[in-house]
Amino acid sequence: MSGLPTRYAGWMVRDFAAGPAILMVVLSGLALLVVRNLQVVGPSGNADLAVCFVALDWTTMSLTLVATAGLVSGDFSQGHQRTLFAKPLNPALYYLQRWLIGGVAVGVATLPIAYAIASRFAVPVIGLGFFARLALLYLVLGGLVFLLSTITRRDWLVAIVLIAWQAALGAAHSAGLAHGPLTEPLIAILPPFQLIGLRGPTPEFAGLVHALGYGALLLGAALAVLQWRPLARGARD
Repeated sequence: MSGLPTRYAGWMVRDFAAGPAILMVVLSGLALLVVRNLQVVGPSGNADLAVCFVALDWTTMSLTLVATAGLVSGDFSQGHQRTLFAKPLNPALYYLQRWLIGGVAVGVATLPIAYAIASRFAVPVIGLGFFARLALLYLVLGGLVFLLSTITRRDWLVAIVLIAWQAALGAAHSAGLAHGPLTEPLIAILPPFQLIGLRGPTPEFAGLVHALGYGALLLGAALAVLQWRPLARGARD
């Protein structure tokens, strides 16, 4: 397997800018309006600060869904893969490059929101930890949609269902309402969305390893499907 097909990067970026990036700009702009229009509650404004961080988390997850939705399935639904991979081109590396471009776009769209929060409430937001959390979020959620996109056209919708299911099951388990021999294994199998927020307590080492390993497994599975799935006639790099 050779390196990324960088000769396609330019038109990938242009195609992304003409499609998902437009909705991402809208989502980022709406989040900025929320941050700038909240009124400070109390001496430190902690109540509104918490709301802003919730908005930051959900906006970043929404941006990730937009950036990765239809990543592979979009080409398959329109039959583009027959043209793309009739040439000597490695499908796994091709879509990995597109996935990475989406990750950069999510980071660019998230930064203005984080900067607005930092300026509005005079709190440190942007730093090494912020970028590490952002990368972890994209690895887990973006990796999930990437894998789903190799299987179904409804990749983003299935991801939303899994997010809701994991949140509901986790809340019920924490409240003592969901216990049984299947609960713990099911929670372990579901993506660890509770560990990928941009703000909050730093996950313990075991939790961090779990999230990193889970995200890497999702990404590796997506690449493996693309590497071995018959797409079109032609050699691969």
